[in-house]
Amino acid sequence: MPDKIFLFEKPRHTIPAVTLLAFVTFVTFVALVALVPVVTLVSVVTFVAFVTLVPVVTLVALVALVALVALVALVAAVALVAAQEFLDVPAYLARGCEPWWWGTVTTRRQPIRPPQKSHPAASTAQRWLTTVDGASSQAVFIHRRLLSPTDARTYDTPRRRSLSSQPVAAIMASSSHFVQLAKTLPSPLQRFFARWPPAAILPEGAAAKPTPYQEQRPNPFRFYKHPVTGKWQDPVYSQRRQAELVQLAREHGVEELLPETTKGTEYRLAYRVEHGLRVKGTGVGQNVKGHIHERHMIAKMEERRKAMLEMPKLIKAWKKVGKRNWTKFPK
Repeated sequence: MPDKIFLFEKPRHTIPAVTLLAFVTFVTFVALVALVPVVTLVSVVTFVAFVTLVPVVTLVALVALVALVALVALVAAVALVAAQEFLDVPAYLARGCEPWWWGTVTTRRQPIRPPQKSHPAASTAQRWLTTVDGASSQAVFIHRRLLSPTDARTYDTPRRRSLSSQPVAAIMASSSHFVQLAKTLPSPLQRFFARWPPAAILPEGAAAKPTPYQEQRPNPFRFYKHPVTGKWQDPVYSQRRQAELVQLAREHGVEELLPETTKGTEYRLAYRVEHGLRVKGTGVGQNVKGHIHERHMIAKMEERRKAMLEMPKLIKAWKKVGKRNWTKFPK
């Protein structure tokens, strides 16, 4: 049994492709030339029979016309299929078979087997080995053998060994790592966190000893009442400096570590939701005054809608009363 079944069997004798193409073209042309006059004649007969109101002749002519059109379509389809079967080289290659006019003619088509592709791990290992200085012959030999998924799974690259040999505790971030990250912050933030360190960054269970700045002013963003004199003192950081600190902290992702301030993002969003924009009446439970025509727009549109619904009744009353006696003119 053949591996694949095709529409046309391979001939035992070689025929040039140009000759076959000319033959198919000639057959198609002759069929069309022979059928066109017949189709024209049948069309004329059908039209005449339809005009003269002869039902039997009209029905027979229509059936003949449909049969001829189907025959023409069948001939064209056979010609196209034959041309594609014998002359379309990419179609043969897509089906894995070699065209019969390429080489030796046999009674059975031999499918062309595509070349075996190497495993993706082989190319990865090749790229890695080319970057390693002084690759030994053993490494090159291992790379050449790395062609199957099994070898790819068993082969352990140096990168895998380095990651697997590291302990988990060394990979986890330590306190020194956070210290290095804190050093990358801008100097205003470093000074602020050194003077007023937040409780979130202190180690758990450790006694939080306040700094001298915290002893004097617990919150540098708020007004402070002096315990001795009883007078209120301004915040250590003004509103402008608070806004600058909040902006720097937001850019570096440490805004949550700052004390509560009116310049914070959460406070400003809550204030905007509660009080609205800087327009009177846009807050919660408020209404914008607007112009007089805007305030009367809803009532006016409702009155207009009712008038349009009552328009048919008004037209009937107008036709009944007439223009001379009509008194309900609009104001």
